[in-house]
Amino acid sequence: MPELPDLLLYTRALLARVVGHPLLRVRRDVTGALRGILGVCGDVSTGIPGEPVADEITESWIHVELGPPRDNVTADQLAAALRHVLDDVRVAVEDQARMGAMARSLAQDLGGEPGSDRAEHGDLLRWLADGNFLFLGYREYDIVQTADGAGLRAVPGSGLGILRHAQPGKESVRKMSSQVARRAQDILNAESIAINGASVLLLGITYKPDIADQRESPAVPLATHLLALGAVLSYHDPLVESWSVVEATRAESLDRVADVDLVILVQAHAAYDVDLLASRARRFFDTRGVTRGPKVHRL
Repeated sequence: MPELPDLLLYTRALLARVVGHPLLRVRRDVTGALRGILGVCGDVSTGIPGEPVADEITESWIHVELGPPRDNVTADQLAAALRHVLDDVRVAVEDQARMGAMARSLAQDLGGEPGSDRAEHGDLLRWLADGNFLFLGYREYDIVQTADGAGLRAVPGSGLGILRHAQPGKESVRKMSSQVARRAQDILNAESIAINGASVLLLGITYKPDIADQRESPAVPLATHLLALGAVLSYHDPLVESWSVVEATRAESLDRVADVDLVILVQAHAAYDVDLLASRARRFFDTRGVTRGPKVHRL
């Protein structure tokens, strides 16, 4: 891959005096061990003029001559850093086609009328996926509750490239703090509506779609942040009779969904016709990425 020399040179801020990137004709045994360098690509092989040796292969090599390392980097540290970069490059290249396919799928999901922001965002994703960008990694996340607010938890098996492998432990949940609530504020502010005093309806307040369990629900920290910003909060969930965690009014039905300033989809229960709700709402903030339409805003 043509980007490899540049990626290597960024490793630990190397001071390179000479960089060579030749194509060499080599011979290896069945274990991959190097048995000889026959010359550079384009040379005439020994034997029949113009014909390659039967067991020779062409390889792309990188030769770097370094000056004194910066920051007192030892040879072992440099070697470890180079191995790390090469491992990242390997998984990024292996998953490049799948990440491109994911970008095209996301572009398709965006939809949008020609000339709209959503359509332009989709066009950008397609352009990136058409060989104009090197995708390094991709991963999906669920919004979950943490002790300090909302957080992002990696969806197992969704990682590609350098994000292919899950990282268990404390870092498996990444805090979002008030980012979702701030995004809701931005949606309203864009139309000169202050969130202080604005009516906000949360759809689906359980931990996961189509279950009644409210433990670790991402709706709790989101509601807390919205209330702190002064929003007048209500909620609807066909699986929840009451919600005593926060001060919010229960909407008995969705008949008046068009009357609130902002509808936020937290969990996409199967009982919800989300596209219909999005079309009826004044503004629809989809945190799950399952709806389309001119009134829809997504994370």
